[in-house]
Amino acid sequence: MKLPLLAVLAFLPCVALAQSTTDSDSGSTSSTNPPACSGSGHGKGKHHFSPQQQLARLTTKLGLSDTQQGQIGPVLVSRDAQLKAIFQNTSLSKEQKHEQAKAVFQASKQQIESFLTPEQVTQFEALHQKHGKRSA
Repeated sequence: MKLPLLAVLAFLPCVALAQSTTDSDSGSTSSTNPPACSGSGHGKGKHHFSPQQQLARLTTKLGLSDTQQGQIGPVLVSRDAQLKAIFQNTSLSKEQKHEQAKAVFQASKQQIESFLTPEQVTQFEALHQKHGKRSA
């Protein structure tokens, strides 16, 4: 049975949070609390991680440096705003929303990877693959 498109899209921000990389000179995490999905999801009543929670999670999982956090944080905030705009746009079909959200995630993934070390990119990709197996 197929999941409704919006249900899958609403969960994508949680996926993105789990996909990150590490930096050898990090050492500091900006949050001691594990991120939890908030109730302000993009889809119909679905949950997602806030950009701040996503950054905290990536920092923990990938050991992001302060510099990397400063570079990646705005990418996550921008992605969140773009996704909200897509999901709130009532003139788009479900398919159009899916395609636009997919493009936003791909673009943000590329931006994030540009700030990572080669080792972190490998870890980031591994997190993406691990999540894909769980949700398949």
